[in-house]
Amino acid sequence: MAASKTPRARLLHIRDEIDGVAMIVRGLSFAQYQGSYIHRRAVERAVQIISESREGVAAGLSREIPQCAMGRDYRDRQHLAT
Repeated sequence: MAASKTPRARLLHIRDEIDGVAMIVRGLSFAQYQGSYIHRRAVERAVQIISESREGVAAGLSREIPQCAMGRDYRDRQHLAT
């Protein structure tokens, strides 16, 4: 899915990835999951996408709703990084 600039679209990306992980692991035991490189990598990539989308949500909310806690957290981390 192409990157999007709006917090809403990024939240939809997060939802889609969570749904995808649920489909990937449905019917697998934990032992089967542990033993499957393909399943582990797919879940790992989904977590990366969720993390990246979450940062985008925080940045977008920081701009759109300055009093939003998630946006404040994002601004605080950005300030520390510089």
